Amino acid sequence: MDAKALLVNQLASGQWLVGACVEGFSDSDCVAPLLDGGQTAIWILGHLATSEDWLVSKATGGKLEIAGELHEPFKAGQAPSTELGDYPPMSEVVALFNAQRERTVAAMQASDPATWDNDAPEGVPPVCKTIGGVWGLMANHTYWHIGQLTSIRRMLNKPSLMG
Repeated sequence: MDAKALLVNQLASGQWLVGACVEGFSDSDCVAPLLDGGQTAIWILGHLATSEDWLVSKATGGKLEIAGELHEPFKAGQAPSTELGDYPPMSEVVALFNAQRERTVAAMQASDPATWDNDAPEGVPPVCKTIGGVWGLMANHTYWHIGQLTSIRRMLNKPSLMG
């Protein structure tokens, strides 16, 4: 398996895990924060979608596909709201995440691995030294948040992912 296929597989697996983590969540479940005021499920999904949109635009030199006003409430480091009315409905945020994941996979598939050793564009997180590092971040960023989603599931007494 080459690097691109591996990253695409990570993106697909992450998408499946996110869907499994929020399965059966009510609207109020989606804004239930982790203990001590941590992230909410709706914020995590919106954050993943808008972060990928921004990183794809950086990696490809393209434009943002998600409206700017949707980027604002999901920025990294921002305290998530626990008010339902502060976000679009969860079904729309799930659809936003899934649509962005498809755009991310398509952009990665279209990218030329020969350019992956090129320096990363300005403004991306310092952990990304190269274009390949930007693609790698997109493939593993989801997993940074899976623990939060599974903790929220447990806190809400939802069935575990393993049945």
